Amino acid sequence: ETRDIIIICMLSAACLMVILCKMSTDDIILTSTFRAGMSSLAVILGIVTLGTTFIDAHLTEIKDIAGDILQTYPMLLALVLFFTCALLYSQGATTPLIIPLAVALNIPTWAILA
Repeated sequence: ETRDIIIICMLSAACLMVILCKMSTDDIILTSTFRAGMSSLAVILGIVTLGTTFIDAHLTEIKDIAGDILQTYPMLLALVLFFTCALLYSQGATTPLIIPLAVALNIPTWAILA
């Protein structure tokens, strides 16, 4: 997958920079930028990958439940988006999943845009 190749290339480049520039790894570990970056890396590679695996396994059920809720209570679109976003850890992944479903269920356009 392209994402995996990018991650491997970036981490390899960082490793080579540390080795070739003979930087002290102790100094790197103590910087706030490194700590923030490693926290982000743990979130991206750990939690998001786990969430994506879970979501992919239950995508049909999530769509069915969201569709049932939206069909009965179309004004709950914001809540459906919120909870789906919490499951996916990504607004970008939630939008293409739920908005086409809302359009197919004839949710008013103004409600989708809001």
